[in-house]
Amino acid sequence: MKKRASEVEPVVRNSPATTTTSGRVKIYSPTGKKQYRLTWYEDGKQNGTTAKSFTHAMEKASVIEKRLLAKHGDRSLLSVKEMIEAYLNPDEDDLSRGEWGDNHRVNVENSFAKWVLPAIGTMTCADLTSADFSDLVGKQTTTSNADHLASYLSKFINWAYAEEWILVEPESMSKGLRAQVKKVTKRVGDAKPTVAGENALKVDKSEIPDEAAVFALGQAAKKISGDSWQELLVNLAAYSGLRIGESFDLDIDSINLARREITISTQKIEVRGEKKRTLPKWDTIRTTTYPLVTPGGYALHKNLTKRVRELKKLQASKQIPSLQDGSKRLLLFPNKSGGWQSASYFGKSVRRPAQEVAGWPKDENGKFLWTHHSLRHVFCSYYIFDRKGDVRDVSIAAGHKSYTTTMDMYIGQSQGALDRLKKL
Repeated sequence: MKKRASEVEPVVRNSPATTTTSGRVKIYSPTGKKQYRLTWYEDGKQNGTTAKSFTHAMEKASVIEKRLLAKHGDRSLLSVKEMIEAYLNPDEDDLSRGEWGDNHRVNVENSFAKWVLPAIGTMTCADLTSADFSDLVGKQTTTSNADHLASYLSKFINWAYAEEWILVEPESMSKGLRAQVKKVTKRVGDAKPTVAGENALKVDKSEIPDEAAVFALGQAAKKISGDSWQELLVNLAAYSGLRIGESFDLDIDSINLARREITISTQKIEVRGEKKRTLPKWDTIRTTTYPLVTPGGYALHKNLTKRVRELKKLQASKQIPSLQDGSKRLLLFPNKSGGWQSASYFGKSVRRPAQEVAGWPKDENGKFLWTHHSLRHVFCSYYIFDRKGDVRDVSIAAGHKSYTTTMDMYIGQSQGALDRLKKL
């Protein structure tokens, strides 16, 4: 029977000058006060290192031995840390993570660095059990974190098995991940009752700011920042469906005032502090619209026109600022230097203080119930319910992957179900 990695021990043979471990790593005894010296051959070259004591030398030799064995076809003898490094840094011909966007990659890397590596990074891959993975999910403090981590780990386990880092089938190794998500949900009290005919994506009315809340937020953002266009940013996001990264990359060439149309062909994202321009979510370019005046009474078209004209004056005088990527563009909602805003700085210096002034509601932990993303819910609900728009049209303008997503989020199937049955 093949031994587990934790049971593999080096075979030691002593001689006056040399100790050999498994015939691969040689440990030379020190002379005088010098350190132990280790040598081994790898990739056709001799390598060497030192150790302070015999015990330290044996520990190093064991690690080296496992790596050498793994290079000969047994990856399961390597550490979980090495497995994760291989997963997050695929070879050029490995397309298994090709669908990852920059933001998703950062989220996965952060999750593994924060929760996975500290807990199981030093373990040997062959020693992993399903309990090691499910425990990681069970230790999360929010349903959202547990759900995301379970999803990341599930995909990671599938990859690890395919690449022979893990020798246990994914179905067995992933067992318990979703059950732990449910336990976390129950523990933290985030569980919501389900409604027959409704999807888990369904957005409750309590999750959507009303027209007065949007108007108040815009006024507060203008007052706090001293920039009138911050009020425009809030109202445009609420009534055109712009995501925050799309708002931050919006320039004057994207606006067609005559048709009241906004073309969204790019967005700004931030990866480890580096700001850059990419395609919008789902790599989908779209066009959206906005009302002349918002339900709260903000003259949206008038103020957008004013802002575009301000920027065109700068364009005429050739006062076009450089963005962080070196390009020159006139953004509608820039930072003080004319470049891209940072979402974190915007949230800290403008959005959250404005939410406080506007009296946006908080939960029992003092966290705002509505976020900037909640403004997209305003857009969809406004055009579906207030303007009686076609769900498919709203889906296109909002940039959802499918109109069924829009249906699931805002309409569902329960509404009118009994009325339809009574007519039978």
